[in-house]
Amino acid sequence: MGKDMSNIRNLRRHRGGGWAAVVYVPASLQKKLGGRKEIVRGLGTRNLREANDRKWAVIADIQQDLEKLRNPRVALLKEAALIAEDFDPDDEMLDEGILEAAHHIEDRYGEEFAVQYYKTATRRRLPVSAALDLWMKEADGITEGSKLKYNGHIRSFIEWSDDVDIGKVDRRMAGAYTTHVKTTPNWRTGKLPSRQTVIHSVRADGCLPSAPLGRIEGFSQGRISSSS
Repeated sequence: MGKDMSNIRNLRRHRGGGWAAVVYVPASLQKKLGGRKEIVRGLGTRNLREANDRKWAVIADIQQDLEKLRNPRVALLKEAALIAEDFDPDDEMLDEGILEAAHHIEDRYGEEFAVQYYKTATRRRLPVSAALDLWMKEADGITEGSKLKYNGHIRSFIEWSDDVDIGKVDRRMAGAYTTHVKTTPNWRTGKLPSRQTVIHSVRADGCLPSAPLGRIEGFSQGRISSSS
């Protein structure tokens, strides 16, 4: 019984016996969702083991939807990063299409962000969100649960930094983010994070192998425990 109970995190059983994934909505987003405090999505199974296997992908999808609500700019830059994967600098029509999209974005978010979008889509910059997506696809030897936790921590850094170009992340920014994590109360409990939570949060940002974050002292997995 105890073993089964330990496996129902982020799960809920319907009256019919089927399992569903559950993600709590941050207070800051509940109004945008009509006051909803949680999102529940069915997993199509009555088997607890299968439900645990299936829940991670569903939870990740829900978190991405919440991220779009929390920070639509991050969603746009992620879209630009997907475009960049197939970008051909000799394809003038594609370049014109990206430029047109950037003009529409400028009307809503301003010139600076429109330029970021254009540069990302045309491979002239690499936002942290794009580096995260690459890492999520390529990372080996890490459980889906750990990936999900890392994803959440890095998404927090993305929101805090406005999805900065990864080449601009330096020791000063790493230190500022660490301070932010230490002094920001948890949205659910209202309490400051524990030392261990701070360590895990900042270490997660050092896991991106395609980025300089892992080489920055503030994000170093080997030094964070002694500097936090």
